[in-house]
Amino acid sequence: MEVDICHICLDYINYNPNTLIKNCCEAFICNPCWLDIQMDSRLNQCPICKLRICNSNIETTNNIEVQVLNRPEPSFMNDYRHIIRKIIMLLKWFLIGYIITVIIIYIFHYNKNKIISDIKYIGTYLWPLVMILGYSIVRLFEYCTGCSCQRWNN
Repeated sequence: MEVDICHICLDYINYNPNTLIKNCCEAFICNPCWLDIQMDSRLNQCPICKLRICNSNIETTNNIEVQVLNRPEPSFMNDYRHIIRKIIMLLKWFLIGYIITVIIIYIFHYNKNKIISDIKYIGTYLWPLVMILGYSIVRLFEYCTGCSCQRWNN
């Protein structure tokens, strides 16, 4: 027997780890609270780890209530959104770097008649450097403001 505090009712509960119903994360939620969460039609995910509770069937085996959790499979749409997010981030870096580069060229360029050809040259041949400049500007903005504008891995 172990003693832990339930994250829902905030009571200290004596429990046997083998009889716990919740198995999605390491956070302790007592069986009565977990059953209440499971039976509530408004809740469809664990309040701690946010793992979706799908097809929550309750079976009775040897007078112990056991919950069968079907973990959500990684769906095509989640992968698709993740790829789209990364493409948008790359475009954001490129556009920010490109705009800053064009502004710098426009301000410091000595021959205003040749500026269009120089801008085309930058977009065609120096796009990796432009993207690195855009990434650096975004990271500098994040550092100065203390907020995160991008999440590459999430």
